[in-house]
This record gives sequence, structure tokens and C-alpha cells, in this order.
Amino acid sequence: MWLASLLLPRWEREEILGDLHEAFTLRTDRSRGRARLWYWGQVALFAAEGVVDRVRDPVGERRRWLRESVGRDPIRRGRDERGWEVTTMAAGLVQAARRLSKDWRFSASMTLILGTGIGAGLVGWSVLDRVLMQPLPYEDADRLGLVRVDLGQILNHPGLAMAEVADLRALDGAFVGAEAARAEFTATLEGDEGYEPVLASGFSAGMLDLLGVSPMLGRGFTEADAEGDGSGVLVSHRFWLSHLGGDPETVGRTLTLNGQSRVVLGVLPEDFALHVGEGGNVSTDVQIWFAQRIDPTARNFWGYRTIVRLEDGRTFEQVNEALEGLAARLLNEDPDAYGDAELRFVVHDLHADLTAGVRPAINAALAGIALLLLVAFANSASLMLGRQRAREMDLAVRSALGAGRGRLVGTVLGEGLVLSIAAGLLGSGLSWWGVVALRALDPPGVPRWSDLGVDWSFLVAALALAAVGFAASGFYPAWKASGGSGWKLIRGETSTRGASAAAMRGALVGVQLALAVVLIFGALVLGRSKS
Repeated sequence: MWLASLLLPRWEREEILGDLHEAFTLRTDRSRGRARLWYWGQVALFAAEGVVDRVRDPVGERRRWLRESVGRDPIRRGRDERGWEVTTMAAGLVQAARRLSKDWRFSASMTLILGTGIGAGLVGWSVLDRVLMQPLPYEDADRLGLVRVDLGQILNHPGLAMAEVADLRALDGAFVGAEAARAEFTATLEGDEGYEPVLASGFSAGMLDLLGVSPMLGRGFTEADAEGDGSGVLVSHRFWLSHLGGDPETVGRTLTLNGQSRVVLGVLPEDFALHVGEGGNVSTDVQIWFAQRIDPTARNFWGYRTIVRLEDGRTFEQVNEALEGLAARLLNEDPDAYGDAELRFVVHDLHADLTAGVRPAINAALAGIALLLLVAFANSASLMLGRQRAREMDLAVRSALGAGRGRLVGTVLGEGLVLSIAAGLLGSGLSWWGVVALRALDPPGVPRWSDLGVDWSFLVAALALAAVGFAASGFYPAWKASGGSGWKLIRGETSTRGASAAAMRGALVGVQLALAVVLIFGALVLGRSKS
């Protein structure tokens, strides 16, 4: 083998030694001594032919081989300090796929286990991204806050009185603006086919400007709309499509709501929803919006959900300190409205307030998904170690025939990469189905659940999880393959390399059991707490 490596042309060495390896392996089953003699004879013949070719035409044969390989191989070529050579990465992946197709039971098991874990992880990513991480669809949403009030025994109430909204507007140096919305209610729409209930709500004139939202058609409310007879309304994008036929000339049309004629002033964007925090009672299904007047003298009804935008440079802690002074002043100025109650205003980050009620449950579910992913990774690593142990003799013979450590590591990593790609594709398909099924559940009280979907971030997350799975399942077996004790195995000597691999597999099985116990225990605790 050493002589063959020296005498055979480099561009033919791998192919010739590979053929000899296969034939040698078959002959060793019948007679090891005859197989060695046959191998010596073949190496001598190929070496002699190689020497003759080098002496006869040291350059022409190499050029002919390069022309033929360029004509039949579309893989990109590169040039290094040793000369021209064909890039073998794609060819190695093709060979790895062929080897795995022969052992289809292992390949299917590995792909299914890793793909299921990746699919679950992607579904969890969708919930994490859309519900907890993605900012609200407003301009500079991190500057928006929801005002809650503590009033006697009523704590953390999302509603304010109209006069308190006016007081917030008059507070110097704290807010750019303060706008209020009322709770949703059912209005009666009169049409050609009779009467139909529609979900409606209302907000003050400056709400859209405060949020940085522009109507898709027409205009928003003005103070004149709020102070007048309130005959103008805004409609949602869904109402525009379902009831108005998506007519671009919708603005100016008249609707009959609760027996009164209302003029359509504008159509809101498709993704518009008014998020007013937990308990705000303004859902994403509102179809009709009325102009809400703010009466600075009304201090007897605490039912208006108030959103504020902080001044630049102000923090929530600073404005909450200013609100403590406002509460103390109101108690002194209007004792009849508040009596002996303790009044306190608190501004919460709008997005944090919206997800405060569901964040613990979602975090618990994500922790379970993370444990499931770890179990899948540990299981796939254990399977790869088992396959590497079964192919140890094959790798040893390859090493003995001249394959370097890089070639052996590439063989193992190529199989791991092919399996990770297949698992990533399977996991992406499972996650798409899982997101659709999860969105159809529509659990009550979870904000922005209808926003669950698949976008470009799914591709990034799928690639990241597939890369982690590739690292978890391929790196340790590849490191073991690079150790190199091929001659001991070929000579029939006992190898001690299997002991460490067996210990690693035992450790992985222990990790899987521990994670499974934690996952089951967490599911039981969570189920009992929900019951």
C-alpha cells in the first residue's frame, strides 16, 4: 500500500485503491493469505503500469484525464499549491447518500427521530417569535405603554376615567400623547339580507397617529368627528372585503348601524389590531370603529383603555414617578370622586403587558420542546455511534489502503450531513403542518395567536437546528474515526477503542432517560396546575 501510494498517479490513486479494497475484502472471507498475495500482485501490476505511463508521457496523460473529467463533471474546480484537482465534496455527499440508502432502516430511523425534534423546535420557534419576541406592529412600539390603575380594592385595572385621560395629556414632559379606547360591543348592521351582528369598538381621534398607523383607504378620525354627531366610522380590512366587496370607492358609502346612518371615513390596514393588554376586552375581531370623545369632566366611569407614548429620553420608571404625584394631586382636588380609596397609576410596556398572562405557560411549553430536542439530539448521536461501531472494520480497511484521516472524517461527516439535511426537510414539513394545526386551536386569552405562520425566519431556524443536530450526531463519531487503529483490526487484534464508544453511548442513554423523566414530570405538574 505504501508502494502503491508512491507509484500510482495521484489522480488515479483513490479509484484504484478503492477497487482493490472492495476486491480484497471479498477475498479475505475465503483465505486471508491468498487475498494478500493477490493484493501484492495487483499493486505491482498497477504500479508498473503507472511507472511506464510516467516515463512515456509525464504530462499528456494528466492533461487527457483533466479534459475528460471537466467534460463529464459539472463540479467547480479550484487550484491549490499542488496543482489542479477536482473538488470532491459534492461527490462525497452523493456517495454518502448511496451508502445510507443501502442501510435504509438506520437512515429512516435517524431522519425520523431528528426530523421530529426539529419539527417540534420550529413550532416552538413560531410561538416564541410571533407571540413573545416580535414587536407590536406600531411605530416605535417600545415607547408605547398601557396605563393601569389601582383604585381601592380594584387592582391593576386596565380602565381609566375620561377625565384621567385628559389629566395624562396635560402632564408636562411625560407623554407625547395619551389616547383611549372603549371595550368592544355588538352593533347591529342592517343590510339587504336583514340584520347582522358585528363586533364594534371605539377610540379617540388621535389613536392612529399615536400608534403610527395610516388607513389603507380614506382618513382616520379627527377631533371634529369625535365632538360632532359621531356619524363617521372606520371599517376593518376583513369587513371591507366581506361586506363591501373590496370596493376602492368605499369611502363615503353609508352603513346602517343600530338604526342610524354612518358614513365610512376609511379602511384600516389588513394587519391592524388594537392591543390594549390583558383584560382590555378589545379583540382582534373588531370590524367597526367609532370615534370616541374624551370628556375632561367625566370622572365616574373607569372603562377606557389608555395607551400613551413616552417622550424621547423618558423611561417607564421616570413616568411612573410622575404619575405618583398626579395621583396624590387628584385625591386632594377631587375627594368626592375617589373617597378614601388609594389611587395609583402605573404605566406598563405595552408588549410586556400584553403577554404577561401567557408568558409563564409559553415558557413552560418551550422548555418541554427544548427537552424533546435534546432527547432527539442524544438519540441521533447514539445511533450514529452505533453505526460507526458497526462500520469500524470498513473504516479500518480504508485507512490501511491509504485513506488519510481527512478522508475518514469526511466519510463520517458526509453521512451526518446528508442525514441532517433530510431531517431538516422533514422537520420543516412537520412544522408547517403543526403551525397550521396549532393556529386552528385558537386558545382563548393568548394574544396574536392568529399571527402564527411560516416565513423566512423559519428557514434560518431550520438551518440552525439542522446544524446543531449535525454537530451533535456527527462530530464525536468523526473524531473517533480519526483515531486510526486500522492495522490492529485487520490483523484481528482486540481493539480498545470500542470501550470509550460504549461508555459514550451509555452516557447518552442516561441523558435521554433523565431528560425524558424531567419532561414527563414537568408535563404532569403543568397539567395538574391547569386543572
